[in-house]
Amino acid sequence: MQAHNPEQGRSMTPQNSCAVCGQENAPDARFCAGCGASLKGAPQPEGGAGSTSGGLPPRSLGDILNATFSIYLSSSRAFVGFIGIALVPQIPATIAGLIQGPASLVLTALGVLLSAVAAGATVYAAAREALGQEWDIASAYTRAFERVISLVFAFLVYLLALIGAGVLSIVLVGIPLLFFILIVWSFHAEAIMIEGKRNLDSLSRSYELVKGSWWRVFGIFVVFLLLAAACFMAAAALVVAVSSIIAYSGVGFILIGAAVVVIMPIMAIGSAVLYLDLRVRKEGYTLDDLAAEVGR
Repeated sequence: MQAHNPEQGRSMTPQNSCAVCGQENAPDARFCAGCGASLKGAPQPEGGAGSTSGGLPPRSLGDILNATFSIYLSSSRAFVGFIGIALVPQIPATIAGLIQGPASLVLTALGVLLSAVAAGATVYAAAREALGQEWDIASAYTRAFERVISLVFAFLVYLLALIGAGVLSIVLVGIPLLFFILIVWSFHAEAIMIEGKRNLDSLSRSYELVKGSWWRVFGIFVVFLLLAAACFMAAAALVVAVSSIIAYSGVGFILIGAAVVVIMPIMAIGSAVLYLDLRVRKEGYTLDDLAAEVGR
């Protein structure tokens, strides 16, 4: 009988290396144990849904950035899908910038309200993508419109609170309050889309998750804002160059709108990844939990 060689058995084991950080993972792992990024080499079960067993690792800033771009750029389908979600509220907003009169105000308001729905659709799409499950623009918006009242109501309360704090900031009193509200209520869309919270409960849930981690969350959001600003400045430079060549006065506005559509998903997906990380750190959140909540 031929002796079994352990080394030979190990050499035949398929490798599942993370394309982001290089970590070697188990052959059936769907997510990297090092950085949490999606593993494309992992086997897919029938129906396209990824395996959801196992816990999510706590993520550092670098891990959150890696996971964000891993979800956004995981495939051309995902990239186009996230851009398509962001495009919907930009259509009325862009048209409003090109016309005058009451219609412009109506379209602007419509764009603002649709942005709240788009935020919910992006959260749902990002969660499905993180789980390795299929989704498209229509299914993401369908899920968001099922919870449109909560999304719009929480968004308007959040917006009005920020405007109120901004007015108070004129006399300096509102500056700390402005940043405090900006952070503690920033995960209301995630609470609505993933946990099924409604209206003001979503704001309370966001506050509960941020409590004790305000400075960390604030610092991570600042990094994402700086990253988005850098991308936007690069896009603005391109817009200036193109506008100097093309005489049409509206081309610059249209190109700026296109840049916003490409850049905004980075912030929305990053917020969803950070939300999941807060739940991992506070509640021992797992992929099974995420799959159960997203599937409701």
